[in-house]
Amino acid sequence: MRKRLLPFSNWSLVHIDAHPDMAFPRTIPADSIFTPHEFYDELEACDGAIASFLMPLVYAGHMSSLMWIKPAWARQMHLGDENFYVGKHVETGALCVSSRQVYFVDETMYADESALVKPQLLRFSVCDLECAPPTNPPSDPFVLDICLDYFSTLNPFLDAFQAACGQEDTRILQRIYSDLQFKNIPATLSHDQQITQQQQFTKWVDELFQDKLWEITDDEAQLLDWAKPILDLYNDPSSMNNVFLGFFRMLKRYNAEEMELLQWAGPCVDLPANVNANVKPMLASLRAYLSSTDCRPRLITIATSQGDAYTPLDQVDAILQDTLAMLEELYGPLQVENCIL
Repeated sequence: MRKRLLPFSNWSLVHIDAHPDMAFPRTIPADSIFTPHEFYDELEACDGAIASFLMPLVYAGHMSSLMWIKPAWARQMHLGDENFYVGKHVETGALCVSSRQVYFVDETMYADESALVKPQLLRFSVCDLECAPPTNPPSDPFVLDICLDYFSTLNPFLDAFQAACGQEDTRILQRIYSDLQFKNIPATLSHDQQITQQQQFTKWVDELFQDKLWEITDDEAQLLDWAKPILDLYNDPSSMNNVFLGFFRMLKRYNAEEMELLQWAGPCVDLPANVNANVKPMLASLRAYLSSTDCRPRLITIATSQGDAYTPLDQVDAILQDTLAMLEELYGPLQVENCIL
C-alpha cells in the first residue's frame, strides 16, 4: 500500500493454500493491529504467526474480500460463499469473527456480531477448482497469494510426532484429538452444540495435563472414569474406551520431551496432508481460473513453506519453477523479489 500498488481499502485477496491462515492468537489484543511495531513484535513471539496475517487486514479496513482456493484434501472449512464480520470482542478485546465455520469455533474465534466493536464486513468464499470452482473471476484490485503447499502438503506436527513416538501412538493421538463431533465437516451438530462441545473438550484436556491423573493411579477403571465425561463428544463413543486406555498408557511411559511433543502436536494432527507427485493438473486448473478475467493482480506473493516443512522439501524447487512459468505465461515477465522470513 505504501508503494501504491494497492489502494488503502476495498481490495481482494485470492489465497491459494492448503490452509485458510485465518486464525489469530488469542493472546494478542485486537487494538495492537493499529500500532504496527508492537503488533509485529507480538506476532513474532507467537507460534505460527506467519499464518495470522489475513484477519488483521480485514479489521484494519484494508481487505474487503477473501477467496480461499483449497486442494481437495484440505477439509478445514465447508465450501461456499458467506459474508461475516471481523472485530474486537467487547469484553475480551480479542479479535473475533461472526462466521460459524467449524474452523473458527475450534480456534475459539467465534463471537456474535452484536459482541464485536468496530466490525468490518468480509465477503468470503471457499472454493475447490476441481469440484467447486469459484462462481466469479477475481476483480481489480486484487492480490494473488500462493503457498506451494497447495500443490503438495505435509503435516509437520504429525510427521514429527510419528518419527519420535511411532505409528500406533500417532493413531491414538489422532483419535483423541480429531475424531470429535464438533469438528465434523459437514457439521453434524448445531452451532451452539459445537461451541459447547469444543469448550468441554478443551477444559478436559487442560485439566488432564494440569492434574496428571495418570501419575496418581494405575487403576485403569479409575482412568476410564476420568475420560467418561467426554466420551459422548466422539463420533463413535463405544470404541473410545480402548483408545483412552492406550492414551493413558502413552502418558505413563512418556518422558518430558515426548510429553511436550504430544501437547504440541495433538491440536494439529488433523491438518491436511497429501504428498502429490503430479502437480501439473492443479497448475493447469489454476491457470484456467486466473485467465478467466482480464484483470491482473496488483501483487503476487509466493510462500514456499519449506522452512516450516509444509511443502515436501524435494518438491519445492520444481513446484516453484512451474508456478513462476505459469504466471509468466499469463502475465509476462515478472519482477521477482526474494524475502526470507
